[in-house]
Amino acid sequence: MKKLLSAALAATAFAFPLAAQAAGSYVGASVGSVEHKLTVDGDSASADKTGAKLLVGYGFTDYFGVELGYAHLGRLSGSASDGINSASLSYKAQALYLAGTATLPLGSQFSLFAKGGIAANHAKGRVTLNGETKNGRSGNATGMFGVGAAYSVNSALAIVAEYENFGKVLDKNEANTKAQMVSVGLRYKF
Repeated sequence: MKKLLSAALAATAFAFPLAAQAAGSYVGASVGSVEHKLTVDGDSASADKTGAKLLVGYGFTDYFGVELGYAHLGRLSGSASDGINSASLSYKAQALYLAGTATLPLGSQFSLFAKGGIAANHAKGRVTLNGETKNGRSGNATGMFGVGAAYSVNSALAIVAEYENFGKVLDKNEANTKAQMVSVGLRYKF
C-alpha cells in the first residue's frame, strides 16, 4: 500500500508541471505579402499581393504543439492585348491548414519556431479570352511548411514574424500556381 501511495504522489508531482505547460492555447492574426508563382506551359511569372491569416493553436509542451489556420492568399487580376487577341484573368486563393509546431525558446521573451503539415488549398478564377469567359474552381491538398520568430511582449501577447509555403494552390495539367507568404502578426495565449 505504501508503494502504491508513493507511486501516486510521484505521478502527481510530475503531472502538475506537465499540465501547467500544456495549458498553451492561443489565437492569432497576421497580415503580409503573398507571392503567387504562375506556370503555364513552361512559362512562369510571379505577382505579390496582400494576404491575411487567422489561426488557433495549442502547445502540448513548451516545445511541441498543433496549429489550425485559415489564410486568405490574395486576389490577382490583369489583362493583356496584342491588338488581335485580348485576355483577362481574375483569381483568388485561400488555404486551410493543419500543422504540427516545434518551438525553440531562446530566453524568456524570444523564440524560434517551425511548422509542417497539410494545406487544403482552394482557388477560384475567371478567364476571358477574346470575349469568351470561363469560370473555374480548383481544390488541392498539399504539404505546407513555415518558419518564424516570436517576441513575447508579456505572458499572454507575442509579436510574430513568419514565412509559410502553401505549395501548389492550383494544379492543372497545363497550369499551376504556388503561394508563399511572409507575414507579421499577433498571438494571444490564454
